[in-house]
Amino acid sequence: TNVGPQAGANVTKGFKGDMQVDYEPITTSLFKAGLCPVNVHWHLGAEHYSLGEFDENGKGVRKIDWVTDGGSAGALGSFQCHHYDETKAM
Repeated sequence: TNVGPQAGANVTKGFKGDMQVDYEPITTSLFKAGLCPVNVHWHLGAEHYSLGEFDENGKGVRKIDWVTDGGSAGALGSFQCHHYDETKAM
C-alpha cells in the first residue's frame, strides 16, 4: 500500500517516528495549499495515541473492546483519556 503521511498516529511527547517522507508541513492556510479545510468526523475516543494521556488504559463514556472495536478481529478501538471523570459534565 502506498500511503502518504498524515497527522502522527503517536503524539506522545518525545516520540520520534521512523517513516521517511519528502513532504514539508503545510505552513499556509489549508485553502491556500489547495486543500478543503473541512474534515468533519467523530471518534468514540482519541484518534491518536499519547502514552499516559490518551491510550489503551484511559477511560471514557463506554468501555472499549480492544479485540472487536474497529470492525474486525484484532482491530483497535479508539484511545481514551486518563483525565475522564464521569461525575463531571462535559
